[in-house]
Amino acid sequence: MSKVHTKGNEMKFDDLGTDGKLAVTDAAGNYEWVEARIEGIPSERRLRVELVASDGDGDEAARQALREHLSEHYVIDIPCDFRSEAELASATAKATAIQNRFLSGNYAPFSA
Repeated sequence: MSKVHTKGNEMKFDDLGTDGKLAVTDAAGNYEWVEARIEGIPSERRLRVELVASDGDGDEAARQALREHLSEHYVIDIPCDFRSEAELASATAKATAIQNRFLSGNYAPFSA
């Protein structure tokens, strides 16, 4: 579990007693389940690593604040020319390292 302080509100990542699932929660107990994803966007020449929120519980405005926090701090784009095998391999390695860092429990924002 890791606490993240933003805009006067304490948010943290917690498994909420499940096996393998992770949620971002606030101090009032509102939460959104999160999944770390890597997406290739060839038309924009980038790979995106992001936390995607879904199926939470609690006050809708508070859950929206949690989703906004994720979109502000847990999305990173890595430039990638998909026509170059070397560049694709390098970008994929960077994206996978960011994803693995998060999945291993280091919940620092992706831009950090």
